[in-house]
Amino acid sequence: MALSAGYIAEKFQRQFRSRYDVISPNFYSENWFEADLFCVSRAGHFHEFEIKISRSDYLADFKKARRFQFQGPMKKKHVVLAEMQKQKTPLYYGPRCFSFVCPEGLISVDELPAYAGLRYVSPDKRRRIITVVKAPTLKAAPVTRHGVQSVMTSFYHRYWRLREKLRKELARGARKKK
Repeated sequence: MALSAGYIAEKFQRQFRSRYDVISPNFYSENWFEADLFCVSRAGHFHEFEIKISRSDYLADFKKARRFQFQGPMKKKHVVLAEMQKQKTPLYYGPRCFSFVCPEGLISVDELPAYAGLRYVSPDKRRRIITVVKAPTLKAAPVTRHGVQSVMTSFYHRYWRLREKLRKELARGARKKK
């Protein structure tokens, strides 16, 4: 059975929900890049987990770039992460820890960037998520009150979009039955 990113996200949430106050899939922050899994630790730190299900998906992650605060030059995500590992003072954006999560063997320890951790989805029947390389601590400040408000606002809008989508799908299904 091929693993999907959605399946891995669900397994992660079930396995690690007691460690985090928030685990959100496909979260986009105004001050960071889109995260496959955006987690807020009990200590108030943002941890990012990028789910990779293919080699091309892994390699494409290193090309992601954006402008911060809608100004300045484009910055590549993994260049910023590497800078965060070297910083002496915390930056006010970005994760405290960054890890890749993938099927076993997709990413080797030898090719892993120094700032990243690695977790494998075990190939056995239980499909547990196993830490292969613990993510180093990056220089990032705890999530601010504004950051928590941003997360809540994002969830608010996501909830109403999903509710509207479900309402339309149910209405469509009811019309087909008639």
